[in-house]
Amino acid sequence: MSRIAMYFASGESLYLGAGLLLLAVTSIAFLKHGWMLRVRNLLAWVALALMIMASPLLSLVVTLMFFAVFAVWFVTSNQSSLSQTTFRLQMGASILLAASLLILTILEFSHRKMPRITGNASDHLVVIGDSISPELIRTSCSSKRVVCR
Repeated sequence: MSRIAMYFASGESLYLGAGLLLLAVTSIAFLKHGWMLRVRNLLAWVALALMIMASPLLSLVVTLMFFAVFAVWFVTSNQSSLSQTTFRLQMGASILLAASLLILTILEFSHRKMPRITGNASDHLVVIGDSISPELIRTSCSSKRVVCR
């Protein structure tokens, strides 16, 4: 398996995506027109795609709320003329999106620590749900005899 596929399968792209999206959210004050705005928009969509590819285990309600905040932020940050109400909505969405990015990454990071292994010491190892054994069974005759017995 390639390193890129392993990177996305491990869920590590969530942190890169959150960092890039946080960069796009915080750069809103500096980018209003031209090609830099388009680069920021592209960066925001790439960051969102990286976060989606990480497949964090979030409830449907939390996911929909995050997408709604992202959509409000994206629409309001791309308007050229801002009224007082739109400016407040844009700042509120920016703060809420930045806070939700930080909270999501902290919550996801807390699930990544190694679990504490408890129980009596033993002289054998049991692996449940490994992904390498189908490859071993398919390629090795000796492992077929061991596993299929």
